[in-house]
Amino acid sequence: MKKNELLDRFPELVFGSVRQQMLLGAVPAEMVRSILEPFLDNFWDFMLQLPSGLQADLENILRIYPDVAADFGLRMKLPIKKMLSQLAKHLKEKAGLPDVNDLDLAAEKQEGLYFHRLGKVEGQGFFRTDSGNSVYLAFSFTDGADFVIFSRKPAIAAIEIKIGGKQALAMQPGQSEKSIGIEELLDLKNGWISQETGETSIECVEK
Repeated sequence: MKKNELLDRFPELVFGSVRQQMLLGAVPAEMVRSILEPFLDNFWDFMLQLPSGLQADLENILRIYPDVAADFGLRMKLPIKKMLSQLAKHLKEKAGLPDVNDLDLAAEKQEGLYFHRLGKVEGQGFFRTDSGNSVYLAFSFTDGADFVIFSRKPAIAAIEIKIGGKQALAMQPGQSEKSIGIEELLDLKNGWISQETGETSIECVEK
């Protein structure tokens, strides 16, 4: 089956009546593997062409079925917006800064799990740039490090990443990874977390 035919049939094949069952983890892993195999064989090529809603659903399905993802050399990190909000809390706590957002209080126990037990936090997500192009964005932070590493796919255009409406870092054409210092991130601390959603606001702007 050609790529365009697969893209056209993707919602029909994957997100029909079986979609909710997959998202609930109620479908046997082998069946999930057989359904998704044509897409996972060319994951990055297909994923970047899907509508945002289908991207999010496929990410979540692969988080529920990590063994299926691993069969194709994939690992879905936790959602980047939620994980960056956890990182913001952690950095403010380490720096002795007050946390003024009441929405953070509900996540304190979860934050402790990520950092005190794992010592590392990371997240990923798919975004549309201001030009309408799809981009994969991920970050990784190890507790005790002086920087956070951001990566993206594809690395074609120059791109500016905004956190909480403020420029966090810029990547040049061909640059797939860049680090940002903790102090620089702390300078962006106000406005990281949306009062409406409790998640971090992220924008990707092409230059």
